[in-house]
Amino acid sequence: MHWHPDGNSPVRSPHLHLRLAPVDQVGYTLQYHLPTDRQSFEGAIRWAIELGLPPARDDWRELLDQAEAAHRAQRTWH
Repeated sequence: MHWHPDGNSPVRSPHLHLRLAPVDQVGYTLQYHLPTDRQSFEGAIRWAIELGLPPARDDWRELLDQAEAAHRAQRTWH
C-alpha cells in the first residue's frame, strides 16, 4: 500500500498494488492499482495479520488499538 500524490504515476490516490502472478511463473507481471482509504501503519499491520501473517504477540489487537488511538487523536486528516 502506498500513496504518491506527486510522482510519475497517473494514480494519485492511496492504493494497493496487487500482483496476480509471480514474474518467474509467467515471464511478466500483472499489477493493478486497487484504491484504498488512507491507511495508518497500525492499520496495515492489522490487515497483514488478519490475512494470515502470524502475530508476534497474543495481545496484538490491544497494542494496535492503543497505538492507532493516539494516531487518530493527533492526525491532521480524517
